[in-house]
Amino acid sequence: MRQHGPGGFTLIEMILTMVLVAMTVFGTASLVISALDSYGQARERRQAVQTARYAIDRMAREIRQITTPASYILLANGTTFRYATQLVPLAFVTFQVNGNQLLRDVDLMAGNVVVGTGFSYFNAAGLPAVGIADIARVRLEVRIDTGVAAYGQVHLQTDIYLRNRYYAGFTQP
Repeated sequence: MRQHGPGGFTLIEMILTMVLVAMTVFGTASLVISALDSYGQARERRQAVQTARYAIDRMAREIRQITTPASYILLANGTTFRYATQLVPLAFVTFQVNGNQLLRDVDLMAGNVVVGTGFSYFNAAGLPAVGIADIARVRLEVRIDTGVAAYGQVHLQTDIYLRNRYYAGFTQP
């Protein structure tokens, strides 16, 4: 029978302990790195959603104030919506998709916008409007690239009914 010295470890025990500790450290580190990556991706998506919501809310609030499309809307196409405010003194506002930016006049409302961002116009019956005077509803779609391939794009859409414009299904009180 072999006798061990007092309180010593064998070389095999030391190597086995070091391997187990290294595996635990690397496993924990990979979990922490994965969690940080997920947090960063979620933060990018949340930022894209907040940007899109801000743009939609602001545009909806302003466009909803238009009462007479023929008098106040100056230009309405898929990428540009220009109107005159009803304030004194008269001012003009242009919402426009320009490349990968959504602008209010020259102010940036959202960046990283992608194809599909824009405006659609409908009459009171819900059919595509045939002219500016026919517009009762403006559909606004905002698509923003999150910058993270796994999350792709954020797509928000809203329908904005112009003030004092009747539409199909509307009943007067």
